[in-house]
Amino acid sequence: MIVLIEGSAGSGKRTALAAIAASLRREVVCADLRRIDRTSAAAEAAFRGLARERALSQALVAILGLDDLEVNDPRARTVARFLEDISAPTVVTSRIPGLPIAGR
Repeated sequence: MIVLIEGSAGSGKRTALAAIAASLRREVVCADLRRIDRTSAAAEAAFRGLARERALSQALVAILGLDDLEVNDPRARTVARFLEDISAPTVVTSRIPGLPIAGR
């Protein structure tokens, strides 16, 4: 299950994420795309770490800043593959409404 939370800066996306985690009684592990270098190697390393943390802690996975991905962004394929492979509940945030979750 993937939950997409859209809204401008300061609109409560992280508060909504915290509420979802609390309702599931889980901690949150996240990858913030604004902080991951724009290379496929950096994305691969970040998402490998995210998957490992998720496996160890059973935490809620969050991918923050989907709107940071640009067309032909090398990180997009890694994000899409991660979302296709994960079977755990996952939250994705974006400041721009209507962005496709995968395949940018």
